[in-house]
Amino acid sequence: MKKELFMIIIMFSLFGCVSSPKTQISNPSFETGDLSGWIAEGEAFTDDVITSKITYGPHNRFFEHEGQYHLHGAINASKTGTLTSSTFRITNTGYISFLIGGGANYNLAYIGLYDAKTDEELSRRHNTMFDDPTHTDGYVRVIWDVSDLMGQDVYLKIVDNDTSDYYSYLNVDDFRINLTEEELAHFQVDALVRLGHPAEGYELEAINRYISMNAWKIDESLKMNYHVTGQIGWINDPNGFVHFNGQHHLFYQHNPKDVVWGPMHWGHVVSDDFIKWEYLPIALAPNKPYDSEGAFSGSALDIDGKLYLFYTGNIPNRQVQAIATSTDGINFIKYEGNPVIDETTLPPHASAVDFRDPKVWEKDGMYYMVVGSRQVQNNYGQILMFRSENLTNWDYHGTLYQGTSATFDKLGYMWECPDVFKLGDRYVLIMSPQQVPGHRNYNSTVYVVGDLNYETGELENIDYHAIDEIDYGFDFYAPQTMVDDQGRRIMVAWMQSWNREPVTAHLGFSGFMTLPRVLDLEDGKLIQRPVPEIKNYRQNKTTAQFSITNRTRSIEGMEGDSKEILLTLIPDGSRAGIKLFVGDNEETLVYYEDGHIVFDRTNGTNGRINSEAINNITRVPVELIDGAVELRIFLDKYSVEVFINGGQRVITSTVFPSQNAQGIEFFTQGTASFIVETYDIIVD
Repeated sequence: MKKELFMIIIMFSLFGCVSSPKTQISNPSFETGDLSGWIAEGEAFTDDVITSKITYGPHNRFFEHEGQYHLHGAINASKTGTLTSSTFRITNTGYISFLIGGGANYNLAYIGLYDAKTDEELSRRHNTMFDDPTHTDGYVRVIWDVSDLMGQDVYLKIVDNDTSDYYSYLNVDDFRINLTEEELAHFQVDALVRLGHPAEGYELEAINRYISMNAWKIDESLKMNYHVTGQIGWINDPNGFVHFNGQHHLFYQHNPKDVVWGPMHWGHVVSDDFIKWEYLPIALAPNKPYDSEGAFSGSALDIDGKLYLFYTGNIPNRQVQAIATSTDGINFIKYEGNPVIDETTLPPHASAVDFRDPKVWEKDGMYYMVVGSRQVQNNYGQILMFRSENLTNWDYHGTLYQGTSATFDKLGYMWECPDVFKLGDRYVLIMSPQQVPGHRNYNSTVYVVGDLNYETGELENIDYHAIDEIDYGFDFYAPQTMVDDQGRRIMVAWMQSWNREPVTAHLGFSGFMTLPRVLDLEDGKLIQRPVPEIKNYRQNKTTAQFSITNRTRSIEGMEGDSKEILLTLIPDGSRAGIKLFVGDNEETLVYYEDGHIVFDRTNGTNGRINSEAINNITRVPVELIDGAVELRIFLDKYSVEVFINGGQRVITSTVFPSQNAQGIEFFTQGTASFIVETYDIIVD
């Protein structure tokens, strides 16, 4: 018995006490909040280098680490040392992965792999993507093939021998040892996404990462103060304008990677008051067969606490309509049955090539959709109506309004971005006709008043001669409306036109949204008034009342480039008005002359706009009320919005003054009286 017991003890000592080799390291992502499981030597790596900070630098760029904690070596910059992991054995695929940042000098700052028996260095990796200023502290992923060491016991060592002041440290996180095939595939995708490169199925993550990596390059001080623009790159049409979960959501067409139109995504901002906006992640990316060439414009609908986005999928030689949904208003899932409308649903007279921009609403338990279209037989525009009981199965219901040769002079060809809504007891169709002959913008934006016949899907009782432009400026296109939580019909539009380069393209961002406007219909005319919430941002009130004859006058305290100006002008019939953004040999004019308000930016764009008059001077007919005209003017660095006589007419235009061109002056050719009230608009 003693002999048997002795043999058991021997066997146990030989085999039972020898633990199987570890295939992972201790505390691989520093989620203990300290250096537990690692051996530190020198001064570079101490417990205080483990941090939960998520941003770095003056621009608050994101580290993009994993978990809560990571190792931020900058805390002990210029100090040297090593940090050694526990021992592990190479198994599975033989691949290792980790995140790395910093480490400008790869000869002095690197990750080494060492033989656990001999302490011989077997291989090393460093931050090959370091590129000041783009790739500095932010994490990129390393995928390391050590399969030639299969079965060998090794350990990792974080080495920092750099004493310089130039990124002389390492940031590391998320060590993954002995990846499986599935993990390897995942991290290969992650490595691409972290560089902003799209990988199949991860296009949305990649574009958001690209913005995170690059938006800091845009000088925020050069952006508008209270108008929406993209974080970086190009924006156009407003999309999905909706009130959801207690906030106003505005999406927009977006190409983050360039300042010109390109692969269309849906950018996203939210606001509590239509003035101060916050960026959210990109909502939609072109990543499906039915939207491979762009997630084009569309609308949104809140249905029982679920947000539905309706948009056009652009694919070669045709366009289709698709749906995406969200419960939080941030993360969207595209419907598996997309597209919900394609060429098989179109009537014979509608082109599948030009079939875009769905606007959806609900009435009496039925859902209705209008879509811009071009006719097959003659290329004139039309607005098609569809209806559905469940949002996924749609039937063609009628042609709301159709262009002919008789409408060409005012409505041109293709009709984009339709919106239909009721104001009072009439319905209003707004849309953006293209290729309007002789138009200052080549493309227009109009409103049509009529009566909507829900049985036939037609807009009836239209007075063609009463069809009017929504805005008489140079930069107003693709407007969209929503009903807010107060029951107001609010409209916003793209503050740009297609036939001109945006004035700020050279600054890294292109295109803006207009100041949102409350809509009313009075005597068949569309009235636009700035959302009253803008008044909450007024500061530094200045007033003046005076008359001048054949001269120019400025008022102390009225200068600035982010302003609201309330001007009552009483002219004697000759030219009289206001000069905005006055500087050295530059100014933008708004004045009354011969029954018109004239806007003139000829000397207000620093050569960014062709100097021909058709690109710079626009005239709006107005009637004096008791001998006066009332102007409410909003300035915001690169924009002028002029609301005339309580919003009966509006002029919206971009400008590009010098930064020091902040003067405001009043002028006459003849005699005129001025009553002026101004405010700075300050949005912190």
